[in-house]
Amino acid sequence: MTTNKLLHELRLASVKDDLMKLTELVLIATNAQLRAILVYLLNTHTFISKQISPPRDPSTPSA
Repeated sequence: MTTNKLLHELRLASVKDDLMKLTELVLIATNAQLRAILVYLLNTHTFISKQISPPRDPSTPSA
């Protein structure tokens, strides 16, 4: 399975909360594909964190 196909399947499985499929994808992945999965997950987590973090109060001085 190509890395792009694997990442596509990963996105579909994560949307469906299909833990068995996610586990299967990680188990069949090569080292390079595992790195791609980690980058995808880190980017997704960063994106989600930015989306749900509360807005900063402009009157509060930054640290």
